[in-house]
Parts: sequence; structure tokens; C-alpha cells
Amino acid sequence: MFFHTTATSVSRSIQLLKRVGVRRISLMVSWLALVLAISACASPGKGAHTERALQIMAERCRVAGEYIHSTVRDVDGIVLLKPRVPDLDFSDQYLMNDPYGRDGDGKGYIVRFLRGESRQLGVAKEGEPQRKGYKYVQARETDGSDWKNYTGAVEFSFDRARPQSPPSSRFVSFEEPIQLPTARYGVSYEDISTREDRDHWIAGSRLSVIDRFTGEVLAERVGYMVDMGFGSRVNGRRPWLHAADHACPSFDRFPGGEQRQKGFSMQFRQTADFVEKVLLPVD
Repeated sequence: MFFHTTATSVSRSIQLLKRVGVRRISLMVSWLALVLAISACASPGKGAHTERALQIMAERCRVAGEYIHSTVRDVDGIVLLKPRVPDLDFSDQYLMNDPYGRDGDGKGYIVRFLRGESRQLGVAKEGEPQRKGYKYVQARETDGSDWKNYTGAVEFSFDRARPQSPPSSRFVSFEEPIQLPTARYGVSYEDISTREDRDHWIAGSRLSVIDRFTGEVLAERVGYMVDMGFGSRVNGRRPWLHAADHACPSFDRFPGGEQRQKGFSMQFRQTADFVEKVLLPVD
């Protein structure tokens, strides 16, 4: 039975925790929680297909996590080496468009890295991502053609009819064409799902932070998620959105919150949150 397999994995993982140290403990605990939660779905009535899906997911979660090899301070700008295409499809089982790494699309994905864009979210609480942002971001058009340099600013406006009221603010972005990117550090992603993964509605992702001048990979985040509805579209259901609720690492970057949010709603800004752990923005 799968639960026996899970129990064995837990025992082995406890030994692994002793070897990997504190840095990886939280990620391993998240993996154990996910495996225990989804193992309950592997009842005899679910069939061999479901049990195999859970077994694959358990195997994938053992290698999932954040691998930060080195960090860099005072980074003012970055290069997005691969654009996020607009009009993502959340129901195509075999489209290799990295549904785990979903983080907006088109220009929306680009501006999330800019300083001031997250101002609308308010002041971050203790333990939450601070989201400082970068002074500029260089990226291609979504069709992979021309390069552009993006910057942003927060604009304030006052209501003359109510001079005592605090000013309202909005984030605006600016762009200008460039021939080639100049920033040293780049961010890229790839869909690492195998055919068997997708046969069982599992999606895999690798997010990489790279030193473009040396070719060194500074950090990687490897993640997987599984749709426990196995592609069901009942009542307009969108499989890859629901899969985000069964992910490792989890998309919940606000542990201990009063109300747990849906996984897909927490996917946004996941890339910038990870990148800022590696490339610390300049003050």
C-alpha cells in the first residue's frame, strides 16, 4: 500500500534531515506534510493510476526545494532570459508551459520585479517577503524579439476637494528599447516535467538564477505539483490551477496566516520572492 511506502519515506527523511542541516529542514517538513496529506487519496477505489501518481509525486518531492549556492548584494538590475507568454492554458495536460512557475504573463511578469510595484500590497509583516524590487529589469518582448529596459515609479496624487486626505498612489512603468542586455545576473525557467509526469497530471519546474558573465548557477528552485482531480473540468474546473494546492515546495509564503489562501492565488510574485533571496537589491 502507498501509506506503507510513505511511512518508509518518512523514516528515511528523518535520517536525511540530520545530514542536510537546518537550511533544508523547513522544505523537508513541507514535503513530508504534502506526502502525508495526498496519501489519503490513495484508496483501493482510486485505482492503480492514482496510486502511481502519488508515488511519482512523492519521488519528485524528495528532490524539490530551494538550492541557494551563493548570494550577491547590492544588485540594481536583472535580466529575464525567458519571457512568460500571455494567455496561459490551465487545462492542457501536455503543454510544456511550466504551470508550476506561473507568475503572471507578458509585461505583468516583468514589472513584478521592479522597485515600487509591490507597494500596493502594503508593508510586509515579519516573516513575509519584503519585496524591495530592482531599479531596472531587462527583458525581451513576449514574442522573443526585441530587448527592452524597464523601470518604474510610484506616482502620488492629491484630492483638492479633500486636502486633509492622504495622497493616493499608483505604480507606473516605463520601457525603452535596447540592443542587448547589460545586467550581469539573469533569471530563467524551464518545464522539467517528463511524459510520465504529465500522464499523471504532474508538472515540474526549475527556476534558475545565473551569473551571465561566468555561467555560474547561483541558485535553483525545483518544484512540482499534481492535480488530484486528474484533469477533471466539471463545472469549469481548471486543472493546473487546482494542482497548485498540492505542490512542493508549497506556494504558501505566509505561514501562520489567519486564513489559508488557495495555492494558485499565492503563485503570483513567487519568482521575485525567490530571486530576491539570491540577488539582494541595492538600497
